Amino acid sequence: MKNYLADVVTEEDGVFDIDLVSKAANRAIFQNPCKSGLCSLGQNNEIVGLVLRPGQVIPRVDENGEEYTIQFSEDSIKRARESWVKTQSQLNAGLEHQEEKLNNMTYLENWIVEDEKNDKANTYGFKAKKGEWYVKLLVENEEALNALKNEEVTGLSLEGDFTLTEIESETAERHNFNHMNIIEKLKALLAEEEKPEEKLEEVKAESEEVQAESEEVKAAMSPEEMEAAILALQEAVAKLLEPAEEAPAEEMAEEKKEDEEKMSKVEEAILSLDEKIQSLSAQLSEIPVADTIKREKQELSEDKSFKSIQEILNNKNQK
Repeated sequence: MKNYLADVVTEEDGVFDIDLVSKAANRAIFQNPCKSGLCSLGQNNEIVGLVLRPGQVIPRVDENGEEYTIQFSEDSIKRARESWVKTQSQLNAGLEHQEEKLNNMTYLENWIVEDEKNDKANTYGFKAKKGEWYVKLLVENEEALNALKNEEVTGLSLEGDFTLTEIESETAERHNFNHMNIIEKLKALLAEEEKPEEKLEEVKAESEEVQAESEEVKAAMSPEEMEAAILALQEAVAKLLEPAEEAPAEEMAEEKKEDEEKMSKVEEAILSLDEKIQSLSAQLSEIPVADTIKREKQELSEDKSFKSIQEILNNKNQK
């Protein structure tokens, strides 16, 4: 099965419309206001949904009945979004890509996720990933509202023309990449002491995404490719669980010996310094301090210049 990268390259390329459909190729279900009891004319029935996800493998069938897959990169999603806005295609919305579009269908917002943690998509119940393209649609059309109420439509699907560039099959690599994400998150979970339950939820969500793609992977991979991907995953897990290697015994013994030698030198230096301090204390104790002070005081009292200075200070104090 061939795999292609879809992109907006020529002037004819671009997104024509984004419709409400029963089964979206991106397998994402939008936030449905009917589930909250809001599904009647005159109310603000806003739908928020995912349009494109970078790297997601989307199965297609050509005019000859041949199956193939396409995927979009972060950059090609940006260009697709730009073409949709520049040509005012955001004014076109309908059901199941029917030729006749519906009135009173207004796209209020569209954005590409930059900050996964703080993106507004999270507030609508999605788990935002960098590069994803989301839209918010105001539905004021009775036919569309009825389709929402009966859950006849559950997702969003774009229609457009794109330049397809064949690339090597990345299905197995992507499948393994998702599993490696899980391994990295498990590794972080083991090292993280704070809020492990939040990390566990992230790992769980990642696992659910992989499970959702499993059928697609099975259909696109041969048994040999599947076996190779499983083997790579097993090797990665085994490597993660390997105990940390300890330093050789000889190396540890050598380091211990060096530490003991350094400690011995420090102790010798301390003993030498202590001896010098004791010697100096002994010398100081032998100096006749009291006699020296008495003698110097007597000499000062007999000094005439000292007497004159002393008299000046005494007079100043009396004043």
